Amino acid sequence: MILYFTKLAFRNFKKNWVFSTINVMGLGIALASCILIFEYVSNEWNYDKFHDDYESIFRIKQTIERPDMPKVESATTFSAVASELNATYPSIEAITRIHRPSENVVVEYDDKLFREDGLIGVDSTFFNVFNFKFKLGDPATALSYNNAVVITEKIAKKYFGDANPLGKEILFDGAYGYYTKDGYESRIAHVVRGVLHDLPPNTHLDFDILVSLNLYNNLEQQLSNWGNDLYTYIKFDNPAEASSIAEGLDEIVKKYRPNDDIQLELQPMQDIHLTSNLPNEITANGSKRLVWILTIVGLIILIIACTNYINFSIARAIDRYREVGIRKVYWANSTQLFYQLLMETLMINIFALMAACFLIYIAQPFIT
Repeated sequence: MILYFTKLAFRNFKKNWVFSTINVMGLGIALASCILIFEYVSNEWNYDKFHDDYESIFRIKQTIERPDMPKVESATTFSAVASELNATYPSIEAITRIHRPSENVVVEYDDKLFREDGLIGVDSTFFNVFNFKFKLGDPATALSYNNAVVITEKIAKKYFGDANPLGKEILFDGAYGYYTKDGYESRIAHVVRGVLHDLPPNTHLDFDILVSLNLYNNLEQQLSNWGNDLYTYIKFDNPAEASSIAEGLDEIVKKYRPNDDIQLELQPMQDIHLTSNLPNEITANGSKRLVWILTIVGLIILIIACTNYINFSIARAIDRYREVGIRKVYWANSTQLFYQLLMETLMINIFALMAACFLIYIAQPFIT
């Protein structure tokens, strides 16, 4: 019986190919659009949520507000914020600072030069806060060595091919140099201590190479020289304890920057991508308004497609009264007619889904 109804559905599909094609393409385009919109919206809402205990991770932002000048906000802070908080609040599980060089860095390996813009300097506690997945190396110690770097799979393949990169030396020129008795040394050798799996697309921390700031003998002095250029992230044992350090942030400002009219505030990491948009962001952030607009557009597209499908089906049903009457004359009961129409509807929906998958497959290279 199912085979019979399937053949009948194919026959009607072929007989009324114009109506069927319009239905299939209308539904297919609508489904493809909604699936692509849902994929984008889902990715935006899930930024940075792959980290363990992501709700417990916060970033400190800085605001300078004076009567004689406009309010200036920044995603970065001065270095003493992290060290003071770490020494004062036991509720802080881990704290780390991130520095992004102002220019591209030249990386040299095996007499080949590469210009990289995805290089950042981090404290050795970086992996105590964030949970990027390691392919090679130990996250507990990878950044603890002097002159240590951790690279992504993409960079490992680019520099070393299929060889094991652990223990290999690469030279940096353009960032993270230091002074020696002979003057400033800009070309510094670094040793690869870990390899990360390529970063998920939904992270606001975009990097290819992590440089351990342990390379400096007097780290706090060096970081102080960089002014307000450090991103400071905190991970709490319990996210509810975040509000307890607000007074401590004010005390740090009074101690280190009493004349700068600075205010420090905590930002939940999960909100950074869609709600922050501060100057000096590590990467360009998204827009919550755009996400909501696309969600509404997707729903409207789906509603219009379903409405059109129903209208076409109703219009088509009027033309099929004669066919239904003849079938009843020849002893077709209501159940048989129901299953016949159901099979035709399922056939159109299956073709529409196939068309949607095909459209998504074609569009994928243009949206990734």
